[in-house]
Amino acid sequence: MKRAVSITGVCFLLYLIVTCAGGVSVIKPPAEPIEGRVLIIGNVLFEVNNYNNIREVDRQDIDVGVIGIYEENGKKKEWGKWAKTDSLGYFFIANAPEGKFELKAVRLFLKQGGYTGFSRPYRSAIDNFTGVSSPDGILLSGVEPGLITTAPLNRIVNLRINYITVLPNGELRPRMTDKVENLEMITGEIINTPLIFDYFLECPAFQNSGWLPFLKAESNKYIH
Repeated sequence: MKRAVSITGVCFLLYLIVTCAGGVSVIKPPAEPIEGRVLIIGNVLFEVNNYNNIREVDRQDIDVGVIGIYEENGKKKEWGKWAKTDSLGYFFIANAPEGKFELKAVRLFLKQGGYTGFSRPYRSAIDNFTGVSSPDGILLSGVEPGLITTAPLNRIVNLRINYITVLPNGELRPRMTDKVENLEMITGEIINTPLIFDYFLECPAFQNSGWLPFLKAESNKYIH
C-alpha cells in the first residue's frame, strides 16, 4: 500500500526554516522593490524517467533561465536572467523590468548523469523544450510574444510549477501547474507543494520585504 506524505503544519514550517534559513540552497532576502519593476517567482520539478537508465528527481540547485520583453522609450527590448532553485525547487528574480516573461531554459547536474541542459527555442504553439549539448552555452534569447506571462498590476509574475519529465526515448514532457498534491515520482517519492505565493509569503527571507504586500495581494489567504 502506497503512503502519501503531506507537508503541512509543523512539518511544512520546518521545511521552510531549512530551505530559507540554512542548508546548501537557501533563499536570501530579495532586493527591495524599485518603482516600475516586478518580482518573478516560480518552481522547477525535474524528473528523469529511465532515460539512459537514469531514474531520479531533481529540485535543488537547478539553474533557471527566464526571458522577457519589455518596452522602453516606445521600443521593445529583450531581457534575460538566470536564477537558482532552493532545495524545494523554488526560485525568484527581484526587480525585473515590467513586461512579459517565460521560463526559457534549465540546466542542472544530474546525480547519475552529469551536467545537462534544456531550452525552449523559437516556438510554435507547441510548448516544448529541446536538449542542448552544452549547458553553459544556452543563450537566453528567442522571445515569442503571446506565449509568455504578463506582469499584473500587483507586480508579481507567477511562472508556476514547471514539472519537466525526460521520457525513456529522450523526449521532454513539460507541464505547468499551480500546486502539486500527492504526486508519485519515478523514484517513489511523494511530492506535495503549497501554492507559489503562499510559499514565499511564509518564507522568513521575505517577512521584512517590501514585496510582501504584493504577494499578499495574490494569495487566497489574504484575498476576500
